[in-house]
Amino acid sequence: MDECSLAIDNCTENAATCANTDGSYMCACHNGYSGDGVTCEDIDECSLAMDNCTENVAICTNTVGSYICACKDGYIGNGVTCEACSWTFTQPGAVGEYLIANGESATFTVRVAGENLTTGYPLTWKYNDDWLAILWYSPGAGFEELRSNSRVTTSSGLIDHSLIISSVGESDDGAKITVVSGGCSSNAVSPTITLRIASDDTTSIVPTTADVDVDECNLYTFPCSDSEMCVNTIGAYYCECINGYSASVDGCIPLMCPTVDVPCNQQDALISLCDSAMNAIISVTFPSSRAGYTVTSVTKCSSDTPNVNTPLGSRMCQPDGTWGSVTWLGSCATALTDVATEAIETEEQREQVAASLQILTSNIEQLTVNDLSVTSEAITNITSSASSISATTATSVISTISNILESPALTSSNRTSTFLAQLDTVASLVELQSSQQFKAVSNNVALLVTSGNASDGDVTMIMVVRPDTAAHGFRSDQFTLSNTSASSGTVVDGQRVQASINVPREAIGASKLSVNAIGNRDNQFPTSHNVILPPNADQEDIVSLTTLIISATIDNESLFNFPPGAVVQYSLPASHGSAPQDSKCVFWNESTDSWSDKGCRLAGSTVNALTCSCDHLTNFAALLRPRPDAEDPPEPTPLDIVTIVGCSLSTFALLILVMLFLCVPKTRSGRKFQGSFLLLNLSIALLGLNLTILISEMPFIAYADHYDAISTSCQTLAVFLHIFLLASCAWMNCEGVMLFLAVV
Repeated sequence: MDECSLAIDNCTENAATCANTDGSYMCACHNGYSGDGVTCEDIDECSLAMDNCTENVAICTNTVGSYICACKDGYIGNGVTCEACSWTFTQPGAVGEYLIANGESATFTVRVAGENLTTGYPLTWKYNDDWLAILWYSPGAGFEELRSNSRVTTSSGLIDHSLIISSVGESDDGAKITVVSGGCSSNAVSPTITLRIASDDTTSIVPTTADVDVDECNLYTFPCSDSEMCVNTIGAYYCECINGYSASVDGCIPLMCPTVDVPCNQQDALISLCDSAMNAIISVTFPSSRAGYTVTSVTKCSSDTPNVNTPLGSRMCQPDGTWGSVTWLGSCATALTDVATEAIETEEQREQVAASLQILTSNIEQLTVNDLSVTSEAITNITSSASSISATTATSVISTISNILESPALTSSNRTSTFLAQLDTVASLVELQSSQQFKAVSNNVALLVTSGNASDGDVTMIMVVRPDTAAHGFRSDQFTLSNTSASSGTVVDGQRVQASINVPREAIGASKLSVNAIGNRDNQFPTSHNVILPPNADQEDIVSLTTLIISATIDNESLFNFPPGAVVQYSLPASHGSAPQDSKCVFWNESTDSWSDKGCRLAGSTVNALTCSCDHLTNFAALLRPRPDAEDPPEPTPLDIVTIVGCSLSTFALLILVMLFLCVPKTRSGRKFQGSFLLLNLSIALLGLNLTILISEMPFIAYADHYDAISTSCQTLAVFLHIFLLASCAWMNCEGVMLFLAVV
């Protein structure tokens, strides 16, 4: 009997090799493991100095069964071989600020520095955020131009490359000439020079100040792309790819986990699952995926099962581009209603029920209102019979709720508040790890939980920007808990903050705090049709809900009326085309299933973000007033038309009156002069008043906020309006006095 092929041996799975012998078998640990084959333990080659990484210039990282070598900053290679590499300016020769006359050209030259370089790597010139030239450097062969911008000319040598900017424009704003080395992008090698146009006829490049360092990473405009983090250096900065992306000639590209097949005979439970699919399958296939995201299997339950077209499992592609563990469906024969009523006696059973629920709800388009009701019952079944749940169970339930919030059936189910409450229940029951924290991120929901004893200060959840989250959902490394406050648009650890929520220490105490984010990808959360605002609020303007909803609860309670001075602050990005200054800070009122602004106020706003303060904890969002399309201004109202026509006729008549006074001599002599003079001044005052009103009705003034006009124009018109109105009243009073004297 061949115990190895029948998989009845007791060799350590995935870590040992089974060899069949006459009447028995032998187990032997794989390379990278130690033991007798039945028990195999990972060898830490790094700590035991068994690696072959380059000494002193490479970092060794232990992995299960192996290790990884990576070159340190300032070096390039595969970790086994590392070479020093850097770029240095040889012309002008120093990092700093340089002046150049308008219309002249400027030459910048960079030299590659390194000993015994054998590996080619790219060089990119940038002018502010625009690329100018992309080249490839090969030792011994020099530079090869891959792409070039018509704005510049270049010349190359074996170790030098020069770039000549023939036109620098007509602005005296500083433009940064940056060298970005793709092959060394993880290292500190991005010299930057600031180029300014001189106000005089200076024709030569003259260095000015080069001693003051500016943190370019924290300027108003983030200098790197969404797939890069910014690293400030003295006199410069450089952009390097974030985790989950790798450098290439075309910039940072996402790491991908390859398509993988998991054999059905890998474990007994999987054999049973494959059999229940009734497809005669021998393996389960997971498609290629971006790093940081979860995908479901291509292999699905057959039409002969209750769960037709349901995936057999889901799997996360981790940020480093390797596959994580699999969440398996219990059985293709187990329907959603069976999961809701299944008896749970052990935590292992609870984890399997939660995993099955996650997979059964993954076909979001096929979910019905009844399915959502059954899912809610199943979550209650998982959480109600336990004083605590494992992190694995909690992660599966959170993924289930994420699926539900994307289901089109959610709107008509009226169960939004129910699922939000169950999310809070999961947070209150989950067992915290040794770090006193728990984090789970799915495509549409992220939950972070921490103990109040884990921090001495305020707690801030920070969500950083990641590329294409609107299309792909949240990334697993997008959220962190910090004691440092941050707001949308700021930079933390070289990464731009998309949203944040800060909870004061006074409100947390020693309790368990949970914060979560909902949104990004096609969530069906109720928007403007469920809004409760004060009577004076402009309901017609409030029509857009921010795509991101963040919340905070303490021990599963939404606390109201904080201690004096203690407020929750949350910051959200403002969507394109909205008017943040007129937005409303709101929270989800679970008792009325509607949005309310009670206890919340707008604390600040910019073009790209808004910050809100609230005196309680719950689910927060913002309702944005949309700004009309600049190409389609609002139509004038009937009152506008009447105003324009009336003031135009009045202006015409007043002009005739003034012309008569100036052209007819009789009006300026004798007894008629005094009355005519008063009438002339009143006419001029009324004429100025009419003209001011007509100008205020012009589109670029009437809809100044629509055209992003500066408010100074409105203020100026208001001043003239008051002057002419007061002048008109004054001359009318004079007319009245003269009439009184004439009669009496």
